[in-house]
Amino acid sequence: MVIVRLNREKCLRCGFCTSICVRVFELDNEEESAQITSPFRTEEKFIGEIPENINCVKVAERKCPVNAIKTVDEKESNSGKLT
Repeated sequence: MVIVRLNREKCLRCGFCTSICVRVFELDNEEESAQITSPFRTEEKFIGEIPENINCVKVAERKCPVNAIKTVDEKESNSGKLT
């Protein structure tokens, strides 16, 4: 699993992540930012657990114009590396 965190304060709501990875990201009208889709969302809508075979998450992380998306392998997150 890959843990993905979306920084809603940095997010411009440009929709770039949703166009790259629609299975994982969607626009949130209430927060005026993107959020994680419900199949992958944890208890917080800005953090998700994504299977490693969904590669578009890493592409969205690299391409986000404001670096609002961070991913880490679940093993690394257990050692406190996701901030």
